[in-house]
Amino acid sequence: MTEDNAWERTDLVVGRDIATDFHNAGQINFCLEPCFDIGKKFDLYTDEEDGPWLELNCEYDPYADDLKIGGVLHYIEGGRMFFSYYPTEREAQLIKDLVAEKLQEEYHQTPQEFCEHNYGAEQTLSG
Repeated sequence: MTEDNAWERTDLVVGRDIATDFHNAGQINFCLEPCFDIGKKFDLYTDEEDGPWLELNCEYDPYADDLKIGGVLHYIEGGRMFFSYYPTEREAQLIKDLVAEKLQEEYHQTPQEFCEHNYGAEQTLSG
């Protein structure tokens, strides 16, 4: 992470499960695997061994260039905390670049092509 706790390329990995949304064929759903200190990023006290496990679920609409991130902190005692994360512009662009690279690597498609291939969603860029 940068000095201001912004994510960098080495902090995130796009998970292998990437799919278009069942209700919105123009939206790509995927998880980010965190490779960073979640305590530092989210200003939490975490025990290195028994600390919470972080799940980051993303919804990306490549036509509207919109990215939403929902997080779940899973605690070892069984509790969970749900939250929305609003990335900086730089973080959002990084995540969009990472998912585009993953789609190109795995499917040889752009995000828009991935949506169209999976559900025939022919849309145009908005705005």
